[in-house]
Amino acid sequence: MKASPVTKVKSNIQKDIALGVLREGDRLESVRNLCRTYGTSKDTVCKALAELAKMGLIELEARKAPRIRPWKEKRIALLYASKTEIFYDTFWDEYAQGILAAFEGHPEYKVEIFNIATSGSTAVAEAIEKENCRGIISLGYQYFDRDNFRHLNELGLPMVFTGPDPMEGTVNICSEFSAALNEIAEQLQFPEQPIPLYCLHTGTGLKNVAYSEKFYQTGKMLQKHFGISISKDDIVQREYDDDLAFLAQITEKLRRRKRPNLAILDSDCIGPVFFRALHDAGLRCPEDIAVFSFDNLPAAQFTIPALTTIDLRRAETGRLAAQHLLDILDGKPATSTQHSAAVIFRESFPQKTAHHKKYKTNNGEAK
Repeated sequence: MKASPVTKVKSNIQKDIALGVLREGDRLESVRNLCRTYGTSKDTVCKALAELAKMGLIELEARKAPRIRPWKEKRIALLYASKTEIFYDTFWDEYAQGILAAFEGHPEYKVEIFNIATSGSTAVAEAIEKENCRGIISLGYQYFDRDNFRHLNELGLPMVFTGPDPMEGTVNICSEFSAALNEIAEQLQFPEQPIPLYCLHTGTGLKNVAYSEKFYQTGKMLQKHFGISISKDDIVQREYDDDLAFLAQITEKLRRRKRPNLAILDSDCIGPVFFRALHDAGLRCPEDIAVFSFDNLPAAQFTIPALTTIDLRRAETGRLAAQHLLDILDGKPATSTQHSAAVIFRESFPQKTAHHKKYKTNNGEAK
């Protein structure tokens, strides 16, 4: 839906305030000049100014140009999508802690948290506008469709995403883990070609495996090192939190005649279900099947056997996302950035060497 003339004027002024083009105490142009600037009528400009005043962004004074109101605190919108509160979910909490750490040295900013999964993008966009947020950090992008992105983009605020490039022109911070996957490939030691099984967890906003960067990069690794690809029959997808059905599907795959000897778990949270399926199928890990996962969640080190995982360093992703947004708000250039992931070798994955040259194996922390 096309934005109204009033919304366009209001959004442009709000964007200039958020980006620091208009600062606290600055005066806008006169109504007459604003009409010329935006090519619209006096009535439209006055309505836009009235809405901005109602939002607390400007002060209207008789016979004077509107003035930008002082900000008691500058608010940043933090978006995520989950059925649980952000600080009660280890996955999202690590991102949040990194973001909050970056803002510790900037007491003038306050982070407001919005859950798109429970509120919807339209309501979230309205709330962000009401709270006078100056910028947006979005944890992930999988839950964004065109409408979601449009609602937020219309606010005209700077946005930083965590994850690989979802949309052209956005700033994205993500963990680069192709090197970690190559390191895992170098450690694989099978008497025959790897037969993969990819287990996908859909509880983090992913609609299907096509949305998983982990799946994409793992497929590239298998093709590069072994000349094989992951077929549709090699994928098990957890649907709607139905762990019993997920367990049954994995067990069935493990019992097939040409059974897999390499399992890739899209997230560590799948570990308990997978190892139960392994037990039900009468298989051993790592003797019969090597297993590795992603995320380095705390529970991964307590499974039996302990789960080899790729640490995506979410706290660092969050910290960098916050720093990039601060740079944008300060008028500095910011571009998409990647940082390196780390392999945490544990018992679920056979290694050619007892102790890897770069990583500890006893407590799961990368050197």
